[in-house]
Amino acid sequence: MDNDNDEELVIGIRDDAGDNTRRGLRIYDPVDAANGDWQRTVVDPGGVAIEDLAVGDLDGDGRNDVIAVGRQTHNVRIYWNKTQPDQ
Repeated sequence: MDNDNDEELVIGIRDDAGDNTRRGLRIYDPVDAANGDWQRTVVDPGGVAIEDLAVGDLDGDGRNDVIAVGRQTHNVRIYWNKTQPDQ
């Protein structure tokens, strides 16, 4: 997702457990995965109660985008990956 050598984990959340755990998209980037150290990025908190998601390069730019579908929220969102390539 961010053009480095490690793989990110993309997770969809469909329930609001509280203000800090709103439904939406989470991306976890390993900082030191062997020791359980990950950086969490919350994308569009509360925007979609994700029932299903898929990751793929939708626009052919070489970066994976995310498609999220919400059954409870009755919506579909595309999250375009605008991460800048490493120079």
